[in-house]
Amino acid sequence: MIFKEKFVKELKLKIPENINKFNLIYPKQQIGYARFNQDRLEAIYLENLTDEYGNQILLKFKYRDFHYVSPSYIFDSIYFMKDGCNELRYNKDLKLIAKYLRNISIPSNLDKETKLHILNILIEWKNFDELEKEHISTYQIEKDGEKVKIPYIVFNDKLKNDWRFKILYNIVEEFNIENIYYFQKCEINKNKIIKKDSIYLGYKLNTNEEG
Repeated sequence: MIFKEKFVKELKLKIPENINKFNLIYPKQQIGYARFNQDRLEAIYLENLTDEYGNQILLKFKYRDFHYVSPSYIFDSIYFMKDGCNELRYNKDLKLIAKYLRNISIPSNLDKETKLHILNILIEWKNFDELEKEHISTYQIEKDGEKVKIPYIVFNDKLKNDWRFKILYNIVEEFNIENIYYFQKCEINKNKIIKKDSIYLGYKLNTNEEG
């Protein structure tokens, strides 16, 4: 989805100085996606950024809406990916907090245990894509130093009840629920998909799924 220019400028003001030092380069039209839990917005993600070294960059901002304070956004994480496959997520203090696999890759400099962990994920990924109509876009492979196996699955069915996402009308250019695709963190157990609570919403742009 394409975020409104005014909204993007407001988010940029939330970025800590130590993150701005990477000299981030923003696209002319800022695309990204939003995460919801039921009818509550949880986070906004800005993607298609780069840094001065050509790394692919993604920024995450948490949305806070408490009864006792005004709604606001707070910077949460920066994601780096230099090879189109291996993505690293850091918090605002540049502490590594998660690793993701965006495509097929087993880096040669990893220890044997980690290589086998990734191999197991790639086998599950391959088997799922051969059997299911949905597809996996990403795997989270590590969180807070612990190995995990969490697929992000893109679903083909249509979303309904667009009133749940009414906040997006204020921050997204020409928001239309008909152009939305969504994906979720899941667990795969004996080819059964177990969905987590939150959903991620993105637009289908130029007939290709981007978010």
